[in-house]
Parts: sequence; C-alpha cells; structure tokens
Amino acid sequence: MPTENRIDPRKGFVPRYLPCLLALVAFCVYCLTLNRWVSLYNLAVVEKISGWDWRPQVMGPLTFLVTLPFHWLPASIIPMALDLFFRRLRGVDARPAGALGCVIAAGPDRCATQT
Repeated sequence: MPTENRIDPRKGFVPRYLPCLLALVAFCVYCLTLNRWVSLYNLAVVEKISGWDWRPQVMGPLTFLVTLPFHWLPASIIPMALDLFFRRLRGVDARPAGALGCVIAAGPDRCATQT
C-alpha cells in the first residue's frame, strides 16, 4: 500500500490564520470608528472619572474599582479609553465571527477530505 502525503486540513491558511486576520482587520476598523469625544451618553461617567463631579462616589463601589485606572489618564484621553473599555466589556469581539466565516469557507474542503 503506497504511503500518501496527507496534509492536515487544520494547518491550512483558512482555519489557522484567517480568523486572526479577520479579527485584526475588524479591530482596526473598530478603532477607527471609536467616539473620541464626550457625548451625552457618556458625560456622567466621564465627569465622575475625570474628577469634575464634586460629590463622593458612595454608590457603585465595583464601578469605582473597575474604572480606577482611568483616573490616572489625561482628561483628553478618558472618553476614548472609556468607550473602548466599555465596548470591550459588552462583548464586541470579532474572533468568533471570523471563526464562523472560516468554518463556512472551509466547508467544501472538509467534505472532500472526509470522503
């Protein structure tokens, strides 16, 4: 029985590198569309973290601890950093979508190697 050189389908470009490449492209587009200014939606959070609010923050100690590193940033960077941080917390992640696209793209190849 002749030995065949079998190539592992998991080591190809589509299943291995394409999800990371799609995630990188999506992250770059995402960073270009970030809101770099204070809007009405994030004004209250930015004022508390920047120290513009004179009242002590006694409610929401977990929020205070999570946003504590943002207190040390310059005031001009705080809105963009908060926008990036809170969007990341909301689960904006392109890697699962890229992996799903690779599974769809690799469908015919997988069927051909299984038969």
